[in-house]
Amino acid sequence: MAKVANHRHPVTRRLQDSRTFGERLADAIAREIGSWRFLILQTIAVIAWVSLNLLAVIGRWDPYPFILLNLLFSVQAAYTGPVLLLSQNRQSQRDREMAEHDFVTNQRAEKLVESLMSEIIRNSRTTLAVAKHLNVDVEFLDGYSEKLDRELRNVEQELVEVEDALEETREAEAELQAAPS
Repeated sequence: MAKVANHRHPVTRRLQDSRTFGERLADAIAREIGSWRFLILQTIAVIAWVSLNLLAVIGRWDPYPFILLNLLFSVQAAYTGPVLLLSQNRQSQRDREMAEHDFVTNQRAEKLVESLMSEIIRNSRTTLAVAKHLNVDVEFLDGYSEKLDRELRNVEQELVEVEDALEETREAEAELQAAPS
């Protein structure tokens, strides 16, 4: 099995490292079944099976309609279906945990952006106050101050909308977690 780089996402790393033997086996089988190599080898085997049973004069172990071949396909499907579902369920679990991790990261980033915007606005206001104190073109500064106030109100409104959306998302997640499976 190929060694994966150490720069994997923390959720992926944790889930990969905590897999049981059965989960690793299911992932390996699912990876193999979903490959072109498997499809090509299976196609070659089916062509050989059918050819040998159609062309062989003696020793036809599975004559037409190839009941033994159909039985082998049924057995293969009976085992590969659940193995693929096991692997797919693990992928779904990983996707859920990744989404939760991304949500927390996005919340932190939103708070950082909010604090940076507040600091920029505070610095801009301080700069305006210093400029007014130094008698810089007050008419220009008053226009800039009004523009800054409008932008501040817009940013504050957008932040309120983002906080409302985050709260709705938290409530929806809480309802999903509280709902019986």
